[in-house]
Amino acid sequence: MRDVTADFWLERPAGDKCAPATLRSTMGNIDLPIAGRYIEQVWELGMAQDYLAFVTHGILHEEQLSLLLIGANRLQEQIDISQPLAGTAPKVAASVMQDHTLEFHFPADRKWRLKVRAQPAWRWPVYSPFMTRQPRWRGRLALTSQRTSHGNS
Repeated sequence: MRDVTADFWLERPAGDKCAPATLRSTMGNIDLPIAGRYIEQVWELGMAQDYLAFVTHGILHEEQLSLLLIGANRLQEQIDISQPLAGTAPKVAASVMQDHTLEFHFPADRKWRLKVRAQPAWRWPVYSPFMTRQPRWRGRLALTSQRTSHGNS
């Protein structure tokens, strides 16, 4: 896995802020309409031109992070994490924990671990007030979270 954020950008039609952006890249034939306003990070997965993009939406009083699994110039899987915005919008900076596993904070008091499987695997559909994903029984993205403590000891 390697960070390839510098090789990706979003293009929007001039004068239309509501139109979906198009994700483009210098790394291959990526021309994909997506929802979102800002690319936080993009990781090359090393599996046949697969990428994992972290995209935020810049919505007033709310922040939404979309995790987009991209392959063969199409969106293969998506997970959205939403939260009420309390102060400054969080910056997402994922770090590689082990092969095809990333860890990141969103918001600052919640740590997430995302494993990208080489092949789709069976999983329970997840129902959460802060997380949405396509309702399917098989997927390549496995996401878990835990609250981190920032209180005084």
